[in-house]
Amino acid sequence: MELKNYIHELYDKYNINSNYFRKTNKDNLQLFNSALVNKTSIFKGFKIETSVIKEGRLLFEDGIINRSSFNIRSNDATFINVAFYDLQFINCGIKNSVFINCYFEGITFKSSAISYTYFINCRFDNCQMTDFKLEKVTFVNSIPDILDITSEKKLSQIYNDGIEVINDDSLFDFININLNKDNNLAKLPSKKDRKEIKTTMKETILEREYTNTDDLIINNKNFENCIFTNISISAKAVDSTNFKNCIFKNCNFIQLKFFGTIFDGSNFINCIFKETEMYRCSLEEVNIDHSSTFNSKLISCHLFDTVIDCNTEDTVFNKTFKPVVTQKKENNKVCNYNTVIDDIKNLLSKIESDEFVNSVQKPKEPVTEEEIYTYFSKKNINEAMLIISSITSMFCQQNLDNTVKTPNNANNEM
Repeated sequence: MELKNYIHELYDKYNINSNYFRKTNKDNLQLFNSALVNKTSIFKGFKIETSVIKEGRLLFEDGIINRSSFNIRSNDATFINVAFYDLQFINCGIKNSVFINCYFEGITFKSSAISYTYFINCRFDNCQMTDFKLEKVTFVNSIPDILDITSEKKLSQIYNDGIEVINDDSLFDFININLNKDNNLAKLPSKKDRKEIKTTMKETILEREYTNTDDLIINNKNFENCIFTNISISAKAVDSTNFKNCIFKNCNFIQLKFFGTIFDGSNFINCIFKETEMYRCSLEEVNIDHSSTFNSKLISCHLFDTVIDCNTEDTVFNKTFKPVVTQKKENNKVCNYNTVIDDIKNLLSKIESDEFVNSVQKPKEPVTEEEIYTYFSKKNINEAMLIISSITSMFCQQNLDNTVKTPNNANNEM
């Protein structure tokens, strides 16, 4: 109850009405340089890309900190809806602080200490920790999937007196959450839910066509040789679902997170991947055509004989082999078993038509004596005798060859 009251007070104090990280429009953020950073203690709607050195009581709200070394020593810091991208927490000392609805991606925690601090509804993706001390740190509805490279274990697996992990949605039932799914990152299901899903037998769906997003239920399914047209899915975590030899045409995947998904043999035609992440997914022999948009992050994924013909400047290949881009001819025709059968029937009907039969060249009739006489009558006597002599010589030679071969053939037969 004390923890719930503490969270309630924080949410009221800072007028927080969501328990997820909400993406911030980058165009509306104020860029802080080093000089401005050190003059400021309250940051709202901010963006920091320089090395940060701060001390004291601080408030960071609705902003982005990236491409920098984050060196902070604070005895009372509050971080609300802050995204940390590709930076180092190095030589930091954080005490009596709180992180609410924050997002950590590609972060290295190094040579620092955090004590008496709460991480509430936070996300950690591809983060590492070394020589980092945690004392009385509580993770509330936050999966601390930080790899401790000194022990090669996830932080969430190391439970001791300094770390407490609490997963309890009832701690937040005091707020009326009105979430806009398009503005929220997909949330990974809890370990308990994922385990229950994986122990349930998957339903396999073969050769089915989907043209309505509302008719598509993708959880715990194996889709094979299926066609998806005009399907849009956003702000969702996709786990324990596979798509093999499928065709996606005019589909949108917005802010999705795929975990261990198999796309082998699938084709994407004029599809949009926007802020989509794939973790340990297999994309073997996958084709993404030039009309698609592939703004994605692939982490520890398998790509073999994969062809991506569209622009990959906004695509991140993290611990993933980047495929060679080769331009293939556009092929937007969607084929399945029924369309192939129809094409064969159409071909047979054309072959059996009178038009096709009459167009085929017929064999020539045997040459008559009259045609031979007509041919020689157009020659003079010398030309005619030369042609006849040549024909007679060829005929005699052929007859002689047949006569010589006959005894040998007879002996072979005996």
